[in-house]
Amino acid sequence: MDNRWAMLCRLRVEAFNDPDWTWERKLDGDRMSVLVTDNGTTSLLARSGASKTDQFPEIRLDLPPESRPAMFDGEVVSAQGLGFQEFNQRRMNRQRDIESFARELPAMYVAFDCLMVGGRDIGHLPLAERRRALEAALPASMDIGPVRVPAQFRDGVALFEKANELKWEGVVGKRLDEPYMPHRRNWVKVKRWLEGTFNCVGYTLGCGRRERLFGALVVQSDDGKLKAEVGTGFDDATLASLLEYMRGRSKSMILAGGAMPAPVGVWVEPFRVRVKYVEVTNAGSLRFPVYLGRDAS
Repeated sequence: MDNRWAMLCRLRVEAFNDPDWTWERKLDGDRMSVLVTDNGTTSLLARSGASKTDQFPEIRLDLPPESRPAMFDGEVVSAQGLGFQEFNQRRMNRQRDIESFARELPAMYVAFDCLMVGGRDIGHLPLAERRRALEAALPASMDIGPVRVPAQFRDGVALFEKANELKWEGVVGKRLDEPYMPHRRNWVKVKRWLEGTFNCVGYTLGCGRRERLFGALVVQSDDGKLKAEVGTGFDDATLASLLEYMRGRSKSMILAGGAMPAPVGVWVEPFRVRVKYVEVTNAGSLRFPVYLGRDAS
């Protein structure tokens, strides 16, 4: 099996309610498939195609013979609630003292889908049926061990509000009538908004209804590694007042720190702004940035 086995998510800004959809908490872990063979052996496979069985000796699924062989989709997470970065660094690629670290920093497997059970391929079945097979193969009585089956919710909006309240990473939505489609981004993920303070170093020229104002603020982090254009979060009054403020700070020079994500119409003496965003891309840009206001600190 290669790394194209997994069904994937596309990013959305807002959760929604739809009777054909179900929602789960978004996990902060490592996506893996688990295969339990006919003789009961458990194997873990990462999306990269690498075997992770030896790295997590505590994750072994003791399924009854009638449920084997079986294959599950899910994530390996910290059983102690450690964040992704810390847990990854300390457990994921460890080659020595694995058994002692398994006791000190145990992992658990959260299985959110079932692709095979009792030797029968069920990936073509709707999610609702696969979920019933998952719960039958991994009943709640197994929750004392290294495996969990996540709760499902029909109210995506309420679950996302809970995610914000409890500072989860976000939520995931899935259609109940869809089969499992490897490498297709038919599931959706809605991440909890993050906030930060950045340096506004310029702005792009406006067009259309913003022709006399500006298009977007150009912001970057203090170290210059995170950069973005922020073009939403303004009403007309805010656009006008910000433009007046920036005109008094305009200057003609290229700041250190590398190229910005788009041509800057006007450079300004940097000032601090608050921005909310969904995530940071691999290229170091803020995804879905929204202006919150100037930072007074």
